[in-house]
Amino acid sequence: MSWFGISDAMKIAFLAFGILVYLLPVVVQRINDVKAVYLKTVFTIGATNWQTIKSVYIPSVLSKVSDDIRVLTAISWTYIIVAELVNSSEGGVGALIYLKARQAQLAKVFAILLIIVLIGFLQDKYFKYLDRKLFPFKYQSEDHSEVSFIQSIINFVLTIVGVIFVLLFLLPSGKAFLETYIGDGVYVIFTIVIIQFLIAGKNYWKSYQLKKAV
Repeated sequence: MSWFGISDAMKIAFLAFGILVYLLPVVVQRINDVKAVYLKTVFTIGATNWQTIKSVYIPSVLSKVSDDIRVLTAISWTYIIVAELVNSSEGGVGALIYLKARQAQLAKVFAILLIIVLIGFLQDKYFKYLDRKLFPFKYQSEDHSEVSFIQSIINFVLTIVGVIFVLLFLLPSGKAFLETYIGDGVYVIFTIVIIQFLIAGKNYWKSYQLKKAV
C-alpha cells in the first residue's frame, strides 16, 4: 500500500508478489530436475550455452512449470479475497464475499464461493487444454481408458452448467440476477464459458472429420 496506494494497481502487485514467492523456488527446483542425460547429450554434440538453454532447459522447465502455474493460480484465488478487503468499495468477488458476510447473508456468500469454484474449474480445464497444445509430448504415452467415463461425466456436468449460465446471461432478468450476486464478474465467466464451448466445438469437429476420413 505504501508503494501502490489502495487502488487496483496495489491488488495486482500484491497478487504478483504473493505468487512470485511460491513460483521462484519451484522454478529453481525444476531447473535442478533437468535430467543429466539430456545435458550430457548436448554437451557431446558441442552445443553452446545458449543452445543448451534453448533446446534443453526451456522446454523441460516450462513443460513442468506449466503444471505448477495451474496450482498456483488456484492459490491466488485466496489471495484475491484478501487483496480486495482493502478499499472494498471498488468491488470484486472478494469484496462481495466480505460485504455479504458482514451482512450475515450466508446464502449469498456460499453462492459466490460456488461461482469461484466454477470459474476455477473452467480455468483449470482451459490451462490443461493450453498445456496439451503447447507441450503435446507430455501426453503421448498417456492412457485415457481408465478416466474416459469420469471425464465424460465431468464434461456433461460442465456443459449443462455452462448452458444454464449462458441462458441466464442472455435473459434480461437472468442477467440482472447474476449481476446481483457476482457483479461485473459475470462478463468474465460468460467469456470463459464461450471459450470452452468453442474449444469443445473445435474438438468435436476434428473428431467428426477423423471418423469421416476413416
